[in-house]
Amino acid sequence: MPFRRRAIREWGASRGLALMEDRDPVVDDTAAYVGPFGSSILVNGLSRDTRYRIWIDFVRFGTRGSYPDSVLKIFAAAPGMEPLLVDAVRYSDIHNSYYHVDIPVAVTTRGSAEIRFVEFSAAPGAWGIWDIIVAGARELPGRSDIPGDEGVNLEIIDRIVQ
Repeated sequence: MPFRRRAIREWGASRGLALMEDRDPVVDDTAAYVGPFGSSILVNGLSRDTRYRIWIDFVRFGTRGSYPDSVLKIFAAAPGMEPLLVDAVRYSDIHNSYYHVDIPVAVTTRGSAEIRFVEFSAAPGAWGIWDIIVAGARELPGRSDIPGDEGVNLEIIDRIVQ
């Protein structure tokens, strides 16, 4: 189930954390959290000739409190392929911009990819994601490059907003 901005803000405030806003180019004030056993998104329609980058707008909080000690590992796999670890993220790695990671070409050449998020923490449930953008560009796409509601599939799969 996705969470709205108000619920996330209240959760953070109860822990002494000040919520930072959902950022452009996609602003819907809705986020999903990585589940206790990990969460995945499926990306279809990838071209063999394009290198892809995942842009992630993590839910972030200001410095009023402290973040939990947690690592988020990001895996990518294609059908019939073992998952590849593509990144391991700590809160200190997230700055005032979208976080990005490249999807390995060995994954994207098969036309689809499963991106899996797994949290390693004594108290899981700290990693929220406002938005994920998968693009063939090396730069974060602008608002005009993102399809409107009519072209976006907002089906919820395992608590990560696709």
